[in-house]
Amino acid sequence: MLFRPPGTVATGAAGQDLGPRLATYRAWRTDPFTAVWIAVGAAVVLAVLSFLVGLPAVGVALVPVAALGAAAYAGLLPPAGGRRWLVVHERGFVDAVDGVPPLVARWEWVSGPVRPGPDGSRAISVHPVGAAEPTRVVLDGLAPLADLVAAVELGVGPVIVSRALAAARAGERVEFGPLAVTADGVERVADGDRLPWELVDSVRLVAGERIVLGRAGEVRAWFSGQVPEAAVAIGLIAALRPATAPGQPDTAIFVPAAVSAAGRARDRRRRYLVSVAGLVVLALLPGVAYAAIDQPDDQARPAATKPVLRVAPTPSPTRPSPTPTPTPSLVPPPLPRLPETIYGYSPVCDGQGFAGAARYGGRAPHPVHVDENFVRGPGRWYSDNPAKIQIVACVQLQKGRVLKKCRYFGGGKDVVQNMVLGRYTLVIREARTAKIIGRTRIDGADADCLFLLYGAREPDEQQVSVPTEAQIRTALRRYVE
Repeated sequence: MLFRPPGTVATGAAGQDLGPRLATYRAWRTDPFTAVWIAVGAAVVLAVLSFLVGLPAVGVALVPVAALGAAAYAGLLPPAGGRRWLVVHERGFVDAVDGVPPLVARWEWVSGPVRPGPDGSRAISVHPVGAAEPTRVVLDGLAPLADLVAAVELGVGPVIVSRALAAARAGERVEFGPLAVTADGVERVADGDRLPWELVDSVRLVAGERIVLGRAGEVRAWFSGQVPEAAVAIGLIAALRPATAPGQPDTAIFVPAAVSAAGRARDRRRRYLVSVAGLVVLALLPGVAYAAIDQPDDQARPAATKPVLRVAPTPSPTRPSPTPTPTPSLVPPPLPRLPETIYGYSPVCDGQGFAGAARYGGRAPHPVHVDENFVRGPGRWYSDNPAKIQIVACVQLQKGRVLKKCRYFGGGKDVVQNMVLGRYTLVIREARTAKIIGRTRIDGADADCLFLLYGAREPDEQQVSVPTEAQIRTALRRYVE
């Protein structure tokens, strides 16, 4: 009963026909790892001191006793609120707490995806049949939380998508923040620009919250930005987008292998092995220290190897010509109008300014438009009004070394992509004249594998790391503020 859920869980699941059990998540204390490592670390220090004062037997016993005691504290003592289990099944879940009748719910009773509450805890709202009020089920406190959230979203997602699909087919406009989806296509809410389904070239969900849409025949993304309930929006787009033409690859959705049961089992085994290895190393430290202290003084010790400092040659500076020959300016004259939306500022990166744009200067902040729009800084740096944009950050990408492998499955096959380092050059131009104000270079630090791949053709062979919001903020601050 300490580790296994009560028998009422299986009874409730059978009564609602929830199907086979997929995974079990148990409530743990909020500080198990901190407690274990503090206890073991303190034991190691005391063990070394025991060896120094001539009590080796005490030192040998301290580490395993401390490790076992801390593990018992973390795993056996119930957390605040009592023991709790959440068992995920194919068609729903059971939430059981000691001394309380379990909550049995089917996925169709869940009103929406996992959302953070006012206190920051992640939860779902469940409205069982016949209940007067919905029940809020908090997921925080159950471990591993990331796997649990993924399992709940995989169960709830198809139900929510089916609701949105029925609304769209009934002629309703389903909005997801800056995007709206209809039976005929997608629409940017900011400017009303519509993209019919037949012109949608690619769809991607990045990091579970950002959607990138490509338009047929265009290199730049038609839309790229954060979207609330992005996974639901992707599922709705996949359901409404017409089937691929004969002879083209079938549309497939690829999800990370770690979401599968085998992937979760591999992750758990890996965590357990790492924890065991860490405890073994800590347990061996006192013995190693004792052996080092008891070593004869006349034993030869290897000489320390001095580090070698390698200095790269300094390139000779390029000297300007004393009499430079004037060359005609290659920057075309400013365009005589403003773009209709901020997305129309792309020509600035090609050297074409907009005469109606705000002049760069005056009181900060100076509103900026990042051409690729992959991340954002503080909200006060940006504006949806094209007339307020003063500078445009043009993004140039160079691919670097391979950082890791991203593994997916779906469509009846496995897909492995390389995650490569993205090296970005931000060319800062004035929106009014396209004049270059400055340049800065950053390496993309966000190397998380894409949460999901979607498209009517083979997935790309590579993924590229992108800058974080903090990196963009640091790179642009001197120009915006």
